[in-house]
Amino acid sequence: HKSTMRRDFRIIVNMVRDEREALDVYRKLLLVTDRFLDVSLDFGGFIPSDKNVNLAIKKQRLWAESYPDTFATKALQQICDRLVY
Repeated sequence: HKSTMRRDFRIIVNMVRDEREALDVYRKLLLVTDRFLDVSLDFGGFIPSDKNVNLAIKKQRLWAESYPDTFATKALQQICDRLVY
């Protein structure tokens, strides 16, 4: 953040069970950054843990293309849609 002088960041929490856990992780990170850093964090969403992601990685394939109907892929698509629009 020093080289770009950027102070606002959107956080995407990865490999969590659900939104509740993602928000818990975000809040803990927020406590630390509020105390020690001069930055602003916004919750950008979460990607749930998904065994299919690991399978795709082992096969060296893009998980969103290999498993388009999984919760992780759908969550990624929602995050991307919010960033674009």
